[in-house]
Amino acid sequence: MPAGKTVSLVEVKVLSVSPSTTVVKIRGTDREGRSCRISDDTAELELQLWEKHIEKVQNLKSYAFSHLSMRVFNGKVHLTTTLGTECTVVADLQVSEASVAPRMPS
Repeated sequence: MPAGKTVSLVEVKVLSVSPSTTVVKIRGTDREGRSCRISDDTAELELQLWEKHIEKVQNLKSYAFSHLSMRVFNGKVHLTTTLGTECTVVADLQVSEASVAPRMPS
């Protein structure tokens, strides 16, 4: 999938949430963001949460996200929430044990 493509719906488990937020200036406005690692057992990606989505997401919970945007940073695919993103809790998704294992910070 090319960068900038909209992902209409994905169900994932949140493997980890960054302990801190960052503030980034986007089109002249400060926006608060937080990254998290997600998996659907076929792939593991970074998801960038923005503004209202930051407090909705918790470690090891499963969610359905709609209207995400795909981005490429440093050659790696990332997903990011958008103004149109909806986030709802879903039944616990089973992901491989390797995905849930704690990671060393990069």
